[in-house]
Amino acid sequence: MKTKKEFVPYQQALELKELGFDEPCLAYWYNETPTNSQGQCLVYYKKPWDNQKIIRGIIRDYYYAPTFSQAFRWFREEYALDSYIRPNLVYDVPKTYQYNINDNIDDVWYNTYEEAELACLIKLIEIVKEQKL
Repeated sequence: MKTKKEFVPYQQALELKELGFDEPCLAYWYNETPTNSQGQCLVYYKKPWDNQKIIRGIIRDYYYAPTFSQAFRWFREEYALDSYIRPNLVYDVPKTYQYNINDNIDDVWYNTYEEAELACLIKLIEIVKEQKL
């Protein structure tokens, strides 16, 4: 599903929840088979109040599935961590991307925007975890 790439992956959604992310989302992840790491399922809300299984507590192992935009906004608002993805604009090399967090540029170039976006999110999570220690 093409829209799936708009949402933070399951593992990072779990880590965001552990850091305190609790914002309304258009979708959520839940693990149909907790012993199977491939059992995660992305479910879209029809309406924010429409999922009775979660409301009644039947599905307990669920995590909000924020979009990358929501996650980056949350880091900006909660932890003053500004970030963005920038392309390599040198014309004689293949197009690559890197991320920047609070004017600290990662020295790794990623082949796709999405790879850089995920790497940036992972780094933001790591920074906040270190701050909480």
